[in-house]
Amino acid sequence: MAHNDSMIAATASTHWWHGILARSLLAMAGIALLMGMVSSLFVGSMVSERVQTQALLKLNELLDTVESTVSIACFTNDEGLANEVAQGLLRNSEVRRVVIRGTEYEIAHIARKGLGAYTGEAVELRQVKSPFKANDIIGTVQVEIDQQVIDARVTQEVRFAYILMIGVLLLVILATGGSMFIFIVRPIKQTSDRMHDLDVTTGEALPIPQGHRSSEIGRLVEDVNQLTGRLVETLDQERDLRQRQEIAQRKYHDLFDNSSAGIFVARSDGRIESCNRAFVELTWLAVSNTEDDSLVGHHQQRRLGEAQWHNPQALLAMIVISLLEGSTQEDDFQLDGRRGDTRWLHVTVLPLGDGSVQGTVSDVTQIKRDQLSARRLAVTDSLTSFANREGLNQAYAHLDDKTPPFTLVRIDFDGIRQITEALGVPVGDRALLNVANRLRAAMETDDFVARISGTKFALVLVGAFDQQVIAHRINVLTEHLAQPYPSLDDDRSVPVVLGVRVGAACFPQDGSELQLLLRRAELALANVPLDSLACVFFDPAQEAAVEHRRRLEDDLRVAVATGELALYCQPIVDLNKGRVVGGEALLRWHHPLHGAISPEIFVPMAEQIGLIADLGRWVLKEACSRIAHWRNDGLNLYVSVNVSVRQIPDGLTPGMVADALEQYGLGAEVLALEITESLLMNDVSIAQEWVSSLREMGVRIYMDDFGTGYSSLSYLKRFSLDTVKVDRTFVRDMNDNNSDLALVRAIITMAKGMGLSVVAEGIETAAQLQLLRQSDCGFGQGNYFSPAVPLGQFSSVAMRINEELARQPASS
Repeated sequence: MAHNDSMIAATASTHWWHGILARSLLAMAGIALLMGMVSSLFVGSMVSERVQTQALLKLNELLDTVESTVSIACFTNDEGLANEVAQGLLRNSEVRRVVIRGTEYEIAHIARKGLGAYTGEAVELRQVKSPFKANDIIGTVQVEIDQQVIDARVTQEVRFAYILMIGVLLLVILATGGSMFIFIVRPIKQTSDRMHDLDVTTGEALPIPQGHRSSEIGRLVEDVNQLTGRLVETLDQERDLRQRQEIAQRKYHDLFDNSSAGIFVARSDGRIESCNRAFVELTWLAVSNTEDDSLVGHHQQRRLGEAQWHNPQALLAMIVISLLEGSTQEDDFQLDGRRGDTRWLHVTVLPLGDGSVQGTVSDVTQIKRDQLSARRLAVTDSLTSFANREGLNQAYAHLDDKTPPFTLVRIDFDGIRQITEALGVPVGDRALLNVANRLRAAMETDDFVARISGTKFALVLVGAFDQQVIAHRINVLTEHLAQPYPSLDDDRSVPVVLGVRVGAACFPQDGSELQLLLRRAELALANVPLDSLACVFFDPAQEAAVEHRRRLEDDLRVAVATGELALYCQPIVDLNKGRVVGGEALLRWHHPLHGAISPEIFVPMAEQIGLIADLGRWVLKEACSRIAHWRNDGLNLYVSVNVSVRQIPDGLTPGMVADALEQYGLGAEVLALEITESLLMNDVSIAQEWVSSLREMGVRIYMDDFGTGYSSLSYLKRFSLDTVKVDRTFVRDMNDNNSDLALVRAIITMAKGMGLSVVAEGIETAAQLQLLRQSDCGFGQGNYFSPAVPLGQFSSVAMRINEELARQPASS
C-alpha cells in the first residue's frame, strides 16, 4: 500500500510538459524544424546558385562586350581607355571592383567607394588576347562581384518561401496536436486520474473510457486490470528479493574493498566468483543495480570475457595454464573501451587449489603508451604524421613473389624551400602541412604515404593496374596537388602555387627491392620536363643516361684540371661603322671519345658539380690575356664574358675582376660581363650590389637573352646596365611586317630611350642584317659574320670581316 501511495504521488507530481501531447508536439516541432532547416538550406542553395549563375552570365556578357576594347587598351597600355572600360563595368550594380592588367603592370584598378583593400578574391578572371595575334596573351581583366548585392537578392527571394513553409508547418502541428488531444491524451488523462484513487490491494478495476473498448487504450485498461490481481503477490516477492539482496551486499561489502589493485576470483571458464570495485573500474565491467555498487560480490553470471578485452581467449588460456601447471602466470592485455579509448592491464593469476584462480590487475597504460610512442616516433614524420623513410623501409622491407604488385611514386614540391627562406620555418611547415592534408584526402584505403625528405614524398599505390590507369590516377592527383594553396602569410592574401614533379617505378618489373625502386622512381622524377605535371615512369634508358652523365661529369673534372677546354670568341660588329669592335667569349669542349660537347650540356653540368667558379675565373684570365695581346698588336677590341648565377656573389667578385685587369695592365672598358635575368632574380639585393660595384669600376654589364623572361623591363629600371642583347629567337624569325620584327624594333627604341646599346644575336642572313640596320640596331653578332673561332684566329677573322663589310654598299 505504501508503494502504491508513492507511485500515485509520483504520478501526481508529473508536470504538463512531461505529457504525451507536449512530447508529441515537441517531437513534431523538432521534425518540422529539421525539415524546415533542410528545406531552407536546399531552397537557399538553389536560389543562391541561380542568382549567382545569372550574375556570372551577365558578367560574362559584359566582358564579351568590352573584350575588344580591353584588348586594345592592354596592347597599347592605354590607362585612360582601360579606366573607361572599368568604369563601364562598374556601372553594373553587382560589380564591386575591376582590375585590368597589361603585359607589365596594372593599367586600371577601380572599386566602389568605401571598399577596403583588394582581397584578391575575384569571381571572374579573363585573359586578354592580342588584337593582332590571337594566341598571344597580353593581359587580364579581373572582376570582383559585390556579394552583398547578390545576397540581398537571394534574401528577398528566399524570405517568401520561408514564410510560406513556416505557415504550412504551423497549421500541420496545430491540427495534429488537436487530434491527438481529443482521441488520445484526454482518455489517457481520464484513466490516469482514476488510477490515482485506485486501491490496487483490493483488486479494484478501472472503467474503460467511453468509445475506447476496442481501441488500444481500452486493451491497455484491461491489461492493467489483469495485473491488479497479481500486484499484491508481486509486491511480496519484491520485498523478499530486496531482503536477500541486502543480505548479499552485507556479506560481501568488505571484499577486497581496501585494495587499490583490482582483485578477482574466477573459474577456468572465466566465470567471476567475486571481485572488488577496483577490478570493476579497471576493466570497465558493468555492475548490477545494487544499492552499493562499489563492490561486486558473487556474480557467478558474469564472466571475464564480458570486458572488452582485445584478445579474451589469451586471458582465458593463461588461467587454464596456471591451473594445469599450478604456477603463477602474468601478462599484459589490451582492453578496448566502449568510447574508443584503450587501456593496458597487467594481469597476474595464481591457482587457489579448488579449480579457481585469484588474480590481480594493475593499470600499465602509460608504460605501454610510452613504449608505443617511442616506436612510433622512430618510424613517423613528426610534422605530417606520415611514415618517414624508416617507416617506409619497415613497411616494405620484405618483398617477394607473394607481395601484391604496386607502384612507388616519388613526389617533389618546388617552392617550399623558397617560402621557408623568405617567410621562416613555421610558414614553410604550414605549407608542408597543406600538402600533407591534400595527399591524405586523396589516398585510398590500401595506399601508403611517407615523407622521405624535406619536400619529397613517396606514395605506394597497391594493385596490378594497367600503366595507363595508374598514370591517369597519378595525373589527377598531381593536378589536385598543383592547385593554388591558401595564403600562408598573415600579412598577405595571395594564394601560394607550388611546383609538383612526379616519377614512378613499378614492382616487380622495375625492381624487387624497395631501395632500388626508390632510386629508379627518383630517376624518373629527374626526367620530368620543366613546368610539366605529367608523371614520368622509370625507363631503363634513364639509368643508362645517368651513368653516361656521371662519367661525363668525371671527364669534365679531368678536362678542367688538364686544360682540355678551349676558349673561342665570336665577333661583335658595329653595324653602323661596319667593323668588328669586340667578341663574346665562348667555351668549347672537344671530348676525346664523344667529340664536341655542346656548352648547353657541360656548362650547366659545371654549375651543378661546383666547377663553374674555377672555370669562370679561368675564362676571365684567358680573356684578359688575349685582350692584352691584341692591344700590343694595335687592335682596340673588347671581350664580353658570360657570368653564371652560381658565380654570384662569391665565385666572381668585383675584386677578382679588378685583380685580373690589373694583372694584364688593362682598363675596365675592355671587358663586358653578360648576365641573364635569372641571375638578377636569384637575390635582388645581392645582384644590385654586385652590378653597382662593377659599374663603378667601369666594367660594362650586358643583359643577355633579352625578351625571353617575364620581368626584363623592370630589371632595366632597377639595375645599372649598359647594353641589352636581343635573343636570337627574335632575330631568327624576323621578316618584313611580322611581330618579331615589330618586337625587335620596340626593344631597340626602348633601349635607346633609356640610353642603352643594343646587340642583336643570331644574325644568319643578309636580309636579317638589312632589317636590323633599317631598325637602327647598333651592334650584331652571328654566323653571317663568323661563328665562334679560337682566340688565336680571332684577329685575322676580325680583319677579314672588316674588309668584307667595307666592300659592301652602305645600304646593304
